[in-house]
Order: sequence, then structure tokens, then C-alpha cells
Amino acid sequence: MSTIKRVCEVSYFGLMNYVLKKNLIDYQNEFSKRKGFTTKFALKFFPKYINFQKAIKKPVEQYDVLLLNYWIIEVPNNGLKWSKLISDYEFGKNSLINQRLKAEKKQTKTRAKLLLTKKQKQEIRNKKLDLFKEPTLQGEVIKRMKTDPEYAKKIKAIALKNSEKKSNYTDNVRMMSQIKKPNN
Repeated sequence: MSTIKRVCEVSYFGLMNYVLKKNLIDYQNEFSKRKGFTTKFALKFFPKYINFQKAIKKPVEQYDVLLLNYWIIEVPNNGLKWSKLISDYEFGKNSLINQRLKAEKKQTKTRAKLLLTKKQKQEIRNKKLDLFKEPTLQGEVIKRMKTDPEYAKKIKAIALKNSEKKSNYTDNVRMMSQIKKPNN
């Protein structure tokens, strides 16, 4: 595939969100009628349907910034050549955008934690620390236990096994707390 054709196809699909709805059918028809793609065609076609200066102010997707910058900065200076900007756009490999997205995700999580009240934070801690709480059986499990005696035996065996594990754990904790550390 030639470079110009590839650039045109990547740009066509990437810039489709920035075409006005009333011009979208014309945009699709005019591009699909073409058999060959030239620099002359691309330089007339894309600016005809897309206002790059307006689009760069409010990109729809995070990586669209790369494609829009390609058209605003690189095309007027270097022409319609494959470059790092368009490659990063196509494969989603831009490290700066990836770092920013990770930072935004982390910041959102910390903001959510900051918005919790003290009582809510304590409830979350209690849920994490509550190792000895027995799970409650609900809905389908209870119905099946009433109708299927073998299933009920299996559930009871699992519950008994779990309670033995918990009692062993509490015994070990008690023993560890009773052992006195030697003074040096």
C-alpha cells in the first residue's frame, strides 16, 4: 500500500467524527468513489469537510489530537508523508498521552477516596478486616438446599470445613499472643 493511500485512509476514518452531520454523506461518497489517492486530492478533500482549528480545541477522542496535529503542523511543512504522529495515532502508542491517561485514572480514584466520609471509610476498612464473618446463603442456594438433600449436605460440609479453618486460625493467633518474647 502506498504511503499517500495509507495516510488518506487513516485520516478518513479518524477525522469522520469532525465532519458536520449534514456533510457526512457527501464526505463518505466522495471518498469511496476515488480509486487512486494523490496529495492534491487529500489537500483539497480533508480541509473541505473539516475545520481543523475548531476540531483541535475539542477533540472527541484522546488520540485524535495526534491526527489533528499531523494535519495542522506536519502536512503544511512536510507534505503528505507517513510520520511518527500518524503512526502513534494509528497504533495508540504515544507515551505522553498514555501517561496522562494513567495519571487521570489514578487521580479520579484518589478523588473518589477523598470524597468519602469518615464513616464510609471505616465501613470499607471493616469489610476488609472482617475475616470471621460467615457468608449468608441467599436466593437460589436456599431453594436448592430445601429441594436437593445431597446439595444441602455438600453446602453444610463446606461450611463446616470453613469454620474449622477459622477456628484453627483463631487458635494460632491466641497461641502467638500468649507466647512471651524473651528479653535480651
